[in-house]
Amino acid sequence: MTDDGARATFRTIAVLTLIPVAAFAVYFVWTRRAAVVPLFVICALLLPGFWIYRNYRLTGVPALTTVSALSALFYKGAATLAIDEPGDFDANFYRHRDELRRIADETTRRELGIRDSREIPEAQRAVRYARLARQIVREHPIAFAKVVVRGVAKNLLGGGADALTRVTTLSRQAANRLLLLYTVIAFVLAIIGQIALLKTNPRLGVLVLTAIAYFILLSAGPESHSRFRVPVMPMYAIAIATGVYAVREARFKHGRSGMRGTREVAGTGML
Repeated sequence: MTDDGARATFRTIAVLTLIPVAAFAVYFVWTRRAAVVPLFVICALLLPGFWIYRNYRLTGVPALTTVSALSALFYKGAATLAIDEPGDFDANFYRHRDELRRIADETTRRELGIRDSREIPEAQRAVRYARLARQIVREHPIAFAKVVVRGVAKNLLGGGADALTRVTTLSRQAANRLLLLYTVIAFVLAIIGQIALLKTNPRLGVLVLTAIAYFILLSAGPESHSRFRVPVMPMYAIAIATGVYAVREARFKHGRSGMRGTREVAGTGML
């Protein structure tokens, strides 16, 4: 695992992974032994809880981190405003990000009656960043959906072309095409496998789907990268492997049915 891939497993959203997983465990496999799941979740959230309380004591804002608000406004918010505009997306994105910084700064200074927004803790500024980001999403829901879809595609279909060019003689363009072919095939197999899992093993299917959807959707945005799928690669691999097995079984059954039909026709003397 690369350093970038390792860092993806320690992103802020990973802290709350236990909540959807615990909800799955309680709903699907509730037994006397599963009764310890809520206790496990409480213990796992103790450290983040103490950190939130510490931040509240210091800044007056009960938040785990300010990164989420910064990402929501200056990445997802800016991308939402830029995605439907003509011209280069990156140029529009950076322009809107600079405008949002100015608007957020002016809003903070006006509401608190201060000259410089840097006079207050970043956590208090983050509250206003998050509020402005929510306003953008409410006013542009379709554009925001496009940003999420674009981010999901980058998370699942992206690849490390630079690493591939370093270990092969391929050009960057050829490496990108090869990686795209690989990730598209893997994605299709994962969809087939996920459908098969939901039919044959619903508990495992829901667990795999929950884990993948949680990480991939919450990290989807203009900053999306293939390394963001690292935390769910074990679940993704299960879906892909199930898809390979389902395709193999389907071809095998089709082959057997074709042979049976040939024998039946031969038995009637039509061949």
